[in-house]
Amino acid sequence: MKIDPRSLDYRDAHHLFIGAIVPRPIAWVSTVEENGVFNLAPFSFYPTWPTGLSCL
Repeated sequence: MKIDPRSLDYRDAHHLFIGAIVPRPIAWVSTVEENGVFNLAPFSFYPTWPTGLSCL
């Protein structure tokens, strides 16, 4: 599939970018406080450093 971003309007380009780049939860992390209160939160990771790219 090839997509030319210049052919997309702003809204379509935005939805494509958000769907492709935004990290998705890859795990659920849970904790229990000393008083017995449970906490559950999504955990996700997306590398923010360039890999294999030249930086100027």
